[in-house]
Amino acid sequence: MELTYTSNDLSSYARDLGYDGPPFRWNPARRQLLRAELDAAYFHLYGIDRDDVDYIMETFKVLRQKDEAAHGEYRTKRLILEQYDSQKTASMRSPSHAG
Repeated sequence: MELTYTSNDLSSYARDLGYDGPPFRWNPARRQLLRAELDAAYFHLYGIDRDDVDYIMETFKVLRQKDEAAHGEYRTKRLILEQYDSQKTASMRSPSHAG
């Protein structure tokens, strides 16, 4: 919701989804973190292991170049891998995972 509801023009969309608050403020750093959380969740959903996530992220050469030029690092990859690790740790602690 936070990535999509950023304008009053979308208030009916937000209400249809059960949200009755104001639009979310456009915050580039927050949006990048939310996208990294989603990307990591999809990697987990599809059963892609961490080494393969690392490899896949290395195939996005233009993204890497832009990140390194803007941030001095491949920040998108770092954020996704951090979220991947965090989600894996959280799932290991969840009662549904206990066996």
